Amino acid sequence: MINQTVARRYAEALVEVASDSNLLDEVEEQLRNIVAIVEEDEKLATLLVDPKIVPDKKKTILEELFDQQVNPYLLNMLKVLVDKKRTRYLKNILEQYVEAANNVRGIAVAHVMSAQALDEEACAKLSKQLAELTGKQIKLAITVDPTLLGGAKVRIGDTIIDGSVTNKLSGLEKALSNFQFSVDNGDTD
Repeated sequence: MINQTVARRYAEALVEVASDSNLLDEVEEQLRNIVAIVEEDEKLATLLVDPKIVPDKKKTILEELFDQQVNPYLLNMLKVLVDKKRTRYLKNILEQYVEAANNVRGIAVAHVMSAQALDEEACAKLSKQLAELTGKQIKLAITVDPTLLGGAKVRIGDTIIDGSVTNKLSGLEKALSNFQFSVDNGDTD
């Protein structure tokens, strides 16, 4: 949880600067590329978190790799991450950046877990309903989970809408367990 909090602070600061300069998309793409490079290059990933390597050496390597490829705001953030020993949060920062940038853009990502694949018509209808609910443009991220039996679960940020059959059956089970049955054995005394 602490890594999300740390990542959110850096991401929001970067989004603010990028947004003010009208560079949200450019910085997002560059940050994605940096994360991909670090994930693919095990030596670089190890170097960035190794406490035995002095920060100035790490910053020099980052400058050599990215100086001509990324926006100065992003390069400065990378250097701050080195100074603060926060480079291990780079992927989390990307995730938080995308979320914060989408918020600025008026876009919400709806993570949909469905019992079966949704066709285009169902996706369009769901997007429209969620857009009306949130007041934002919706991007759907759909995964199929056959254990749901039917229906779907939707998560937008911290909000969860559980319309799965599994959830409805669970609710019915709880309601029935609280229901008191009276037995009529036919005695009229």
